[in-house]
Amino acid sequence: MSKKPVSRRKFLTMASSTAAAAILAACSPTANPSPTAGTGNEAATQVPAKDPVKLRWWGGVPEANGPKQTVDAWNKAHPEIQVEYVQYPNNDEGNIKLDTALMAGTEVDVMVSYGLARVKQRADAGAIEPLDAYLDGFDPVKEFGTLDNQWDGKFWSLILNMQPYMVFINQNAFEAAGLPIPTDWTWDEFMAAAKKLVQGEGQSKRYGVFMTGEWGIEPALYDKGGDFIYKTGLCETNFDDPAFSLALGMRKIMQDVDGSAMPYGDIKAAKLQPYSEFLAGHSAMLIEGSWILRYVKNLTEYPRDFKVTFAPVPHPAAGPNTFRPGTADDRVSISSKSKYKAEAYQFLKWWSTEGYINMTPFGRTTLWKGRKPEESAESFLSDFVDADKYMDAEAYKTVMYGGMDKDFPIQFRADAAAEINTVMREEVGKVLLGEAETDAAMAATKKRADEALSKVCK
Repeated sequence: MSKKPVSRRKFLTMASSTAAAAILAACSPTANPSPTAGTGNEAATQVPAKDPVKLRWWGGVPEANGPKQTVDAWNKAHPEIQVEYVQYPNNDEGNIKLDTALMAGTEVDVMVSYGLARVKQRADAGAIEPLDAYLDGFDPVKEFGTLDNQWDGKFWSLILNMQPYMVFINQNAFEAAGLPIPTDWTWDEFMAAAKKLVQGEGQSKRYGVFMTGEWGIEPALYDKGGDFIYKTGLCETNFDDPAFSLALGMRKIMQDVDGSAMPYGDIKAAKLQPYSEFLAGHSAMLIEGSWILRYVKNLTEYPRDFKVTFAPVPHPAAGPNTFRPGTADDRVSISSKSKYKAEAYQFLKWWSTEGYINMTPFGRTTLWKGRKPEESAESFLSDFVDADKYMDAEAYKTVMYGGMDKDFPIQFRADAAAEINTVMREEVGKVLLGEAETDAAMAATKKRADEALSKVCK
């Protein structure tokens, strides 16, 4: 990959065309955890002999949802290096704001990017400092696993947040329907359960499941892997593989034939949120990432009269998912124009390891192998009053931390990723709105995606 600097105009043009793979956070009334610095010098509270270094850390998470607790813990233990958090919206407008600040050179020291495409764009533009010169024996692969944060022989970020997907379940609805809570199930069994869970009609209807947005082809990726979108070694996409049509066709059947999935058109027209619909009892199941957990705890804004339990994401009838359903994100990097790169790395390393526990009560769980799952679970549950009444904690632990021996279906190739993601959303949406048949839409997806890929892939 070339690291030739690009102009400010070209860089901002790249930024505006890159789709964000955002992991959005929302406020919850959770209490902050006991702050931990874990650096061995927590007792250093004396006034520093010189003015402290001041770092600016940019991220997309609301300050109250972990960043404030993180900054407070760090600043208390490190009077010589003080950190200020700057929140930016993780959308196109917000990312352009961050990219503009990176070009200015004085506003950003540490940043969190969301999605591989964003990090590669910033690395290509020369806005990110490779971490290798600062690691000093710290091995990101050993500490976090093999992730899509290394290319051209360099580490461009550390990836901190694991977000396994799971099935959120209304336990009361399952019991009323005489259904056992599954610990292992196929997509056919999932579809059958969703049909049995439908209750009522019209405005009072409770659907069997809520599937978010353009969710449709993910089951293929859980079986085949994130790079399955591309044909191996070729400048061509793989959307002609039957696995994609089968996965999308399943949702189409549930929505239009079984009537068990909330219609995509209703979701889009009313801008329905997955957590609010599920917690309001409008669907008995929800397939989503672990970020939904923060809303499960939020009984003030989302009161309910049922208990939430959990099941793993279903798998094909032929056997278990090859990959762990879900994703990994929160990609933290150092600005190439920071005046304090060594100090920025000190903070980055601490937050990536010991300090990330401050994010956990708000639904973000560390990938760091040095943190025991039971510690993360305890941190998440520590401030959940009446947890036993409203959530099956044991099922949460089993599903949240099960399958950690498998990799997420990470996409290492990012060629034309933004354009391909847009094409997928548009064509899947046509199928779910009844404007196109599944096979025709997947053929159109391949044609359009191949055209986008041909412009950048050689």
